Amino acid sequence: MRRSGLAIVLAFIVAAVTGLAVRGAAQSQAPVPTFAKDVAPILYKNCTTCHRPGEIAPMSLLTYEDARPYARAIFEETRDGHEA
Repeated sequence: MRRSGLAIVLAFIVAAVTGLAVRGAAQSQAPVPTFAKDVAPILYKNCTTCHRPGEIAPMSLLTYEDARPYARAIFEETRDGHEA
């Protein structure tokens, strides 16, 4: 009885470790977001009407170089629901 209990615990540990390894491998294969592919379309749809040179907003968000210095502020404002 004691040996079978140990075998069950060992099987559980092996299954858990194997599951974690598979899960970690799947997570490492997830695509990394890029500005051009993932961020720019959102900014162009929702922000660049005003956030462009010559418009009412204080900074441009047309390029990565324009938007990057404001990344934390953009995150905080959108997280808190302050921007439309």
